[in-house]
Amino acid sequence: MHQLKKVSDCRIFDLNIFLILIYCMTANRIPTAHPMDLLLVIFAAGLGYTAYSIVEKRVLNGVAIGRKVLLTYADQNNEMKSELQWTGIVQRKLRIGNKSDNFVINLNEPIIHHNSVFSEVVVRERRLGNYIGSNKPTAVQLLLPKQGMRKDKYKWDAFDHVGGLTLYLQ
Repeated sequence: MHQLKKVSDCRIFDLNIFLILIYCMTANRIPTAHPMDLLLVIFAAGLGYTAYSIVEKRVLNGVAIGRKVLLTYADQNNEMKSELQWTGIVQRKLRIGNKSDNFVINLNEPIIHHNSVFSEVVVRERRLGNYIGSNKPTAVQLLLPKQGMRKDKYKWDAFDHVGGLTLYLQ
């Protein structure tokens, strides 16, 4: 019979590993003994990770407002490559369609794109688990408004998706 170590002897880095370990200790068998039990463990782990991600995103996104940022080029859009970096301040969150995790950034120096000048731009996260407000570099999508941004809610067709950037909090 396989002996399990005490939880205090193990380093647990992931919620999934922790839940499977708890299951093994209480069931006193390997998780594949019954397929339905394994599905329940996987479901619980996924639900726990989802809840953790939602809380983490809300906390980190709330920290981002009012912070100085550096935006650097990180995509294949060669039209944007001539201007390699911009600095600015995260002003506020903006709702586009049913997504409220978009941020308005007031730039110190404007972006010139297709003969238009933009001193305010909108960014949103590109990858799950990579949030604006984190101290790590964040891959973001750059959205340029077709008109001035005076409202708090817009439709997606009010913006041009220009490309990808990397956002650093300063």
